[in-house]
Amino acid sequence: MMHLEALTGPDLNLTSAPLPLAAATPVCTVRLRSLPGASSVHLVVREEDAVRLRAEVPVRSGEVVTVHLELDAEGTVHAWSPEVPVLTLPVEDRWSPLAPIRPASDGRAFDLALVIDGTLRAYRKDPERGRVPVPLFLERALWEPHVERLVDFESALLDGCDGRVAVVAFGDEQTSKVSAQSLTPHYHLYPVEPAFGSMAPERVLDELLALPPTPGGDFVDALADALDACRHLGWRPEARKILVIAGSSPGASLLHPVRKGGDARARERDVDCESLALHEKGVELATLFYEPEGSGLGESDFERELLDHARAQYRRLASLHEWAWSTPRFDPQVAAASVRESRPVLGRESTWGELLTVTPSA
Repeated sequence: MMHLEALTGPDLNLTSAPLPLAAATPVCTVRLRSLPGASSVHLVVREEDAVRLRAEVPVRSGEVVTVHLELDAEGTVHAWSPEVPVLTLPVEDRWSPLAPIRPASDGRAFDLALVIDGTLRAYRKDPERGRVPVPLFLERALWEPHVERLVDFESALLDGCDGRVAVVAFGDEQTSKVSAQSLTPHYHLYPVEPAFGSMAPERVLDELLALPPTPGGDFVDALADALDACRHLGWRPEARKILVIAGSSPGASLLHPVRKGGDARARERDVDCESLALHEKGVELATLFYEPEGSGLGESDFERELLDHARAQYRRLASLHEWAWSTPRFDPQVAAASVRESRPVLGRESTWGELLTVTPSA
């Protein structure tokens, strides 16, 4: 008998559900719901230990999809959907999806990593020079309100919990043949080896206000490297693991590259690969995009395209779409409540779907 790998039951455990596929009933229909945070449902049909079909169905987070499975005269299993295209994959296990993130044991322990864009700029108009970029970290009157909202978020998230916090800022690596001080990064990551600590809100405030600014060199910066560093922070197995990216600089992405002129150097790491690696460790991602202040970026088509690219990347990196915030609408109390509340099993990209029904087809 053939079986479908799917998530079932109140705890959404991975099980093998029998399929009514045989010579007498060669077609059946399954309905599956994608996990929150997932972008596709992964289908695996097995007969004993052999995989007979592996496929992916693109769907939105939490969406229900109908898939028809058919056994042809040669014994091959096919899948199609009346709603969306179905991508057939090789049957080898190396194409298996990432396991979902399940809720922490009691939800009373939190590890929180704050990943801050060290290249943040404010933009002011000068009568003689026009628009002038200013390091946001050095503009205390502009930077401190942002920091206070981040600390309010941290305080509300960790209130009454066993909480630890790590802070790391990302800059970029030196671009070859560029010597201008305004384009020379002061650091790659700060600190070089971030670590968790049991920090009171006042300590987190001090750490954030003490972060040094750095030029980024070009538009794409070392966000992927910061995510890689966070993989090695020593997350506690029993804790909810939350990582917040706060900034406006994107990281390098092979699947979704920035337009020509936005990145001037070769990169070793990719933000999408790093976000998958963090998911594999059980880390949930949220993002806070800093909209430019003052006269700001976005006055030319090129600048607007770069900003649209960065906004889209920050939305994509968030584990749930409601955890992709931007500064004009960021309410730290509401954001913390959204993260703290009990959530279902969390997927990312392609993962198994929740099986709703299996019915033979005439």
